[in-house]
Amino acid sequence: MAYNNLYPQELWNAIHKEGSAFYLESQDHPIVRKLHEFLPGGPGHAIEIGCCPGRFLGHLGLMGYTVHGLDLSPTLHDTAKALAEAGLPCGQFHEKDFFDFCAKSRRRFAVVASFGFIEHFIEFEKVFTLHCALAKKKGFIVVTFPNYFGVLQYALHSLFDAQGLARHNRDAMRIEPYMKAAAANNCEVLYAGYFGGFRFWRNKSEPLPEDPVLLALHQGIQKLSAQRALTQDAPEWSCLGGIVARKR
Repeated sequence: MAYNNLYPQELWNAIHKEGSAFYLESQDHPIVRKLHEFLPGGPGHAIEIGCCPGRFLGHLGLMGYTVHGLDLSPTLHDTAKALAEAGLPCGQFHEKDFFDFCAKSRRRFAVVASFGFIEHFIEFEKVFTLHCALAKKKGFIVVTFPNYFGVLQYALHSLFDAQGLARHNRDAMRIEPYMKAAAANNCEVLYAGYFGGFRFWRNKSEPLPEDPVLLALHQGIQKLSAQRALTQDAPEWSCLGGIVARKR
């Protein structure tokens, strides 16, 4: 059961074969700040769904959690090795399909997280419910996604990243369905909204339009993004959305 995946693994591997080496995001990355704001830290076991290359999972390790990972990427074992070599507490890393793993696993975790995974599925509410099922009592669920639902982000991705946009379910970038799904799964919502200020990124394998006006617009947007000129948050332009919930 794939819940209508918009981004098949084979295509993901082909597009992301470069830049898949392990690295840690900076401490001031918006997602890293959210982790520190809402999670108490270890001890405990944390799993990331779609964990490669480990740029956020490593931060969960630094927070004291024993980290586990799940991914079908061929770089999974490289990610696991890099995390261990960095001195982080490591558990098990599973090269398995998420839905098969959920159907068979009896283990429950203090933190169940995914960053940029859920928005590739049509039936994203069911995917979120499976995240909740993997969490132990009083465990945390952290789900983030890019905000292409925002009108400015949607317009820019339509112009400069149409192929990438097509691999994402914009309905999965709305906040309300997660609020309802959290309540249905007996979870308390600690945070739900859009964050990260304005940033723009695109699938670089897609050629830019040749129109000089659009090229000038793209250069201006890239400059605005790089300079972090718009740090305020709003649903229309914030680059990220997400939810942090705790199982009752």
